[in-house]
Order: sequence, then structure tokens, then C-alpha cells
Amino acid sequence: MFVDLALLMSLAAGCGGTPMEQQVPMLRERGFARTVDTLGVEAIVTAPAAKVWEALPAVLTDLGLDLNFREPATRRVGTCYQKIRLRLAGDLLSTFLECGDSRGMPNADRFEVALTVLTTVMPTGANTSKIYTFVLGVGTEAAGSTRDRLWCFSKGALEERIRNRVEERTRA
Repeated sequence: MFVDLALLMSLAAGCGGTPMEQQVPMLRERGFARTVDTLGVEAIVTAPAAKVWEALPAVLTDLGLDLNFREPATRRVGTCYQKIRLRLAGDLLSTFLECGDSRGMPNADRFEVALTVLTTVMPTGANTSKIYTFVLGVGTEAAGSTRDRLWCFSKGALEERIRNRVEERTRA
């Protein structure tokens, strides 16, 4: 699979401290196109935005993510390019990411994945908020070169787990 350098640079800009603008990058392979929404998967949380923002770092850390990105002005927090191998949050990486497969085994469970997870909190009312979680990875075989990189797309399970845990923490 070919990794688009321009897309990597746009993701790096978001992880470098400036907000990512809404984009629709595409992966094209054998006539297949897949959209990647850089704003992220939207979810409603029944808690005020300030309370969600306060709970979010602990939720992400509890899931095994090392927070290296924090942008309080836009209420965006997460990890950029965290290297993960085999497991995240106690589950196989293939639970959360689709990286294709080789020899009947998911590549997410074979490759080292540089994972980016960014969550943005937006108020929608006095007691409700929206969170947008962006998840994308780039997998590389341990012995592979940069030519052996492949995209890893979210299956939606990590975004749902983040939403559920934020709900749990903000209820207390």
C-alpha cells in the first residue's frame, strides 16, 4: 500500500499543535476508495463540555494512550504517532483497527502501529456535549522499511469505548 506523504504531513500539522482543518483524504487501491474524516467520529455525551474535557485525559490514559497532544483552546487532546504493538486497552489491536491481513492473520496484530487518537469536545447545551474522536494508524512490519507501511483505519470500537468511559466518569 502507498502512504500519501501529503496526508501524513497534514496529520503531522494537527499533531504539531495547530488544529487540523476538515479534510477528506482518500486511500486508493485496486479501484477501492475509502474516506477518512479528520474531524473524527461524532458522539453525544450527556454532560457539560467542561466536565467532559476534565474527564477525557484520564479516560484516554486508562485506555493505554500516552497523551502527547493537548490544545485547551479547541478542547482537543490525545496522542500522536504512539507506537503500539499487538494490544491496546487489554484487547488485540485488530479489535480497533483494520490494517488488512496477511496469511489469515490481521496485520494490526502483526505490525507495529504508529497510532494517532485525537478527541475534541464541543458544547451542545447546558448538559450535553459532542465529542469527535479521530483514529488513524500507520503500520510497519518490525523488519520492514518505510516502503512496507500501510494505513490502519478505525473500526469504530475505540471511539465507542472512549464515549462510554467518558459517560461513566461524568456521571459520578
